[in-house]
Amino acid sequence: MGVWSVGEGHWHVGYYEGKYCIEAIGFENEEGTWDVFFNHLDDEDVLKLFGTEYEIDNDFGVLIFKTKDHEEAQTKLSIWVETILFPFLNNK
Repeated sequence: MGVWSVGEGHWHVGYYEGKYCIEAIGFENEEGTWDVFFNHLDDEDVLKLFGTEYEIDNDFGVLIFKTKDHEEAQTKLSIWVETILFPFLNNK
């Protein structure tokens, strides 16, 4: 599944199944939860995947979900990759 790299105020979560190495980065927010961003899509693909309703950070990418901890982030990333990202990429 994922390998965690924990830094001050942020961490990395990954999907490492088969030939895939897909990573996202989480940042602690003011509410004490975490915002997880994915930065491996171009602007056109972000628009196709998320429509016009998304939050984006110029450095870290599009916000894909919020989470309370590392374990939940890993679960959510795996689900997001398998149910949203892979189908999108396979239909391009």
